[in-house]
Amino acid sequence: MPRYNDRQDANKIIANYLSKKDRVPHNNEAEKAVMGCMLSYPETIDTVLGSISSESFYNPLFKIMYRCISELRNEGVNVDFVTVKNKMLQNNAEEDRIGNEFFVDLADNAATSANVKDYCDIVNDKFLLRRLILICDETVVACRKDEDNVDAILENAEREIFQLQKKDGQREFLTLRQVWPELLLKITAAIESKDGITGVPTGFRDLDNITAGFQQANFIVIAARPGMGKTSLSLSMAMNMAFKKNIKVAFFSLEMNAAELAMRVLASESKITTEKMRSGRLKEEDTDLINATMERVVSDNLIIDETSYLTIAALRNKCRKLQSERGLDIIMVDYLQLMHAGLDGYQTNSKFINNRQEEVAEISRSLKALAKELNIPVIAMAQVKRPDDKNPPDLADLRESGAIEQDADIVMFIHKDDRTKKGKNAEEETNVDYDDDSVKLYIRKHRNGRVGDIKLKFDKSTTKYYDYDYQDVPYNQ
Repeated sequence: MPRYNDRQDANKIIANYLSKKDRVPHNNEAEKAVMGCMLSYPETIDTVLGSISSESFYNPLFKIMYRCISELRNEGVNVDFVTVKNKMLQNNAEEDRIGNEFFVDLADNAATSANVKDYCDIVNDKFLLRRLILICDETVVACRKDEDNVDAILENAEREIFQLQKKDGQREFLTLRQVWPELLLKITAAIESKDGITGVPTGFRDLDNITAGFQQANFIVIAARPGMGKTSLSLSMAMNMAFKKNIKVAFFSLEMNAAELAMRVLASESKITTEKMRSGRLKEEDTDLINATMERVVSDNLIIDETSYLTIAALRNKCRKLQSERGLDIIMVDYLQLMHAGLDGYQTNSKFINNRQEEVAEISRSLKALAKELNIPVIAMAQVKRPDDKNPPDLADLRESGAIEQDADIVMFIHKDDRTKKGKNAEEETNVDYDDDSVKLYIRKHRNGRVGDIKLKFDKSTTKYYDYDYQDVPYNQ
């Protein structure tokens, strides 16, 4: 949480609160047991150092003692009562407070080394409660000062509390033996899957064959030049997921409003062109079909957010709320370069964004972090520079930041072949219609799989994508 300019006021409130010891969460017996185990059973030292930090302790002496034991361990010195006491004296511990009785008391509290992890959990739980008090007090100070942006205060408080909920602390190392069961479950699920899709299916056969569906915690980027159909492709995926697979999709549209997207959904599902709907040139059977489609497509799985000025903080807050209240399987953002990293002056998390490239890098990192935090795929559309129209774009063409390429697990480009065929004379150039409704997806990065090219069919009249070999694409002109 950011440290406000009025930090001294926060400290006064916190000190006043913590001075009432009966109201401060802590467990002195558990803290003694942890320190006693470290001194009496050296084999427990690494377990403790990997589970909690010096700040986890409420007793100031135990904070010093923990740091001293950690330093001794790093220096390769044996840890015992003598070496620890000497180290504590070097770190300005009061000699009269760490006499023989102090160490004897710790040894008496070291019941058994087998329970040291349980003692650490108790110590850490009390530390988390004290951290929650600190967060709330700092939030109170910020609110009373009434100088900061309200959204910034809410975002900072929510982020800190959310981190406490995760209770990651110092994440323990995992051996392969510990990882195998979880991996075995994933492999078993893949074996039992009839179509080999273990992630969120896109509804496009060839794409799903390469990705096995968009996987949990993955950040996927779909990039193209303006007008190449990024919104249409993402919306086609969203409809396939929400209507056919019962997947909960949050679609954040920064460029189009909800009514425009709804018209595309209606056109895709009814096969009545958007042109006919916009112009009102509809026959009676068309209006009947539209009404029937609206009654049929009533799924709440597709949620549209039309906020045009969308910050990372707002996106996080909305997605956390959606996931906790109604469930959320995938997030789509159209498109990345229209987002904002922070609030006024591009200030985010007390870090000043100096230029647009840094801001886009911050957005990219935050989207990847959000995918990991919620453990669901996040798909972001992105603009690319205008390369030679004859050649598909590549990773180097991603606009405004190389961080997008670095952060993304999958990067794919939409490209339509508009090549020309030369005649006998150099001046003669004739546009060649290679396949008017075909579009290619070029997967240029796939962190956990192969890359490749995929051919899709695009119905311009209804702005809907299909598998390339899909035969029944009605055109209601």
